[in-house]
This record gives sequence, structure tokens and C-alpha cells, in this order.
Amino acid sequence: MTTTSPARVEGFTGDSRVHIARGDSIVWAEPDMSIVRGGVRPAPVLPLTDTFGELSTWIAETAESCSAPADYVAASLLAVAASAIGNSRRASPWPGWIEPSILWVALVGASSSGKSPAVDPVLAPLRAVEQERAEEYADTLRRYETARQEADEARAIWKLDVKKAVEMKSPAPEMPSGAVEPVFPEMPRLILSDVTPEAAASRLRASPRGVLCYRDELAGWLSSFGRYSGSQSGRPFWLEAYGGRGYVVDLTSLREWLDGLPAYESKVA
Repeated sequence: MTTTSPARVEGFTGDSRVHIARGDSIVWAEPDMSIVRGGVRPAPVLPLTDTFGELSTWIAETAESCSAPADYVAASLLAVAASAIGNSRRASPWPGWIEPSILWVALVGASSSGKSPAVDPVLAPLRAVEQERAEEYADTLRRYETARQEADEARAIWKLDVKKAVEMKSPAPEMPSGAVEPVFPEMPRLILSDVTPEAAASRLRASPRGVLCYRDELAGWLSSFGRYSGSQSGRPFWLEAYGGRGYVVDLTSLREWLDGLPAYESKVA
């Protein structure tokens, strides 16, 4: 290691290269390794026991099993718990101030620091419930198809009755309730990933309690704000979602309408 800075050499003044050329004995100072760490300060210690009580043992053991910091597991657990509570509860410190159970959590760390492995065991229970619901959803679809076919037949009969009434110049009968096509049943979801505002609104209609939006890469979620021809169509939706406020989705193009349609095949799988 060489340097031209006199402050880096103990016992010598002037240009250190002169002392090196003369063969003088030089004692080098300890190198400043902060440049290697990028100047990032160590994270503060998370008091697991004081913060999470009995859950601290599970968090610590889970973090050890997946070789990840306990902070990542704990933060993921808070986000999942908030999504599970959803709209069933709201916090109100005083009248007029009401906050929904919404947490926005980002795991920040260097590459291969254990962020994804820390999230996986926390998401596992939600994924298991979704799998059970997917199996039950096949029965729901069959009931829907039966009801839709019944409505089609009832509507066909009603149309014939209306035609006869018009020919006889008599009052036309009202459409019976059984002739109204049933609403397509959305499969209740607990986790969303790469989703458009239209698709998110559709999923939330089937899961009014709330869902968890999970992205493994934060950059992918941020870049989705301008997914439509460079516009910022996704940004207003997520700004409203930040506070749990209502958001009306108006489909303005065929592409947006198609993106918002449910994927029939994926629901049956």
C-alpha cells in the first residue's frame, strides 16, 4: 500500500514517497474500511422479546433456520399480520382519527443478505390457505355454470313471452329474477404480486377484508407505476391504497379491460 498523504504516515512529514525512496521505516495507519461497506451504518438491535413477546422465540428460530437476520423475519411477520387483520379492525387514537390496518414494509439490505428466505416461511401459511381455497373454487365454478345456464334458459323463455305479448299488444312481462345472469365468482385471494390496478380492484371485490401485495423486488413494483404507455396510471391507485381510501376504477381502453378480466384457466388450476 502506498499513499501521498502525510496524515497517513506516523512519525514523518512531507511527501511519504520521499521516505519510501530513502528506505525509511514507515508505520502505516489502520485503513478506513468504511469505503468497502459503502458508508452504511449497522442496523440498530431489534429487541425481539420486548417487541414480540412469545413470538420472539419463533422469529429467532425461523431466522436461524433460513440464515437470515431476525429483523427481516419480524418485519415480514408484521406485514402479514396487518393484511390478515385487514378491514376487520381499525385503530382510532381519538375521535376523528381512524387508521386502517395497513403496513408498508420494505426489507432493505445488500444482495444475498437473506431478504427472500426470511419472507418465505412467513408467507407459507397464507399460501397454504390459498391452495385450499383454490381446490374449493372448482366446486364454486361448477355451481356458477349451473346457475348461469339456468338463467340463460329462463331468459330465453322470458324473451318468447315478451315477443308474444308484443304481438298481442298486451303488457310485456317483467324479467323474472331467475333470468338474471349471476355474477362471476372471483376466487378469494390472500396474496397479490404483479397486479394492475384493475385486477387489484377485481380481486378486492372478492376479498373485501383485504389482501397482501407482495413483490420480491421493490424495483419491479415501482416500475409498474407507469406500465401503460409511460403514463403514471398505477401511481394514483397505490397512493389511495396507502391510506385505505376508496378508488374507482374506470376502464378506458380495450387493453385495460382485458387486463382486468379474470383468468378462467388459472382459477381452475
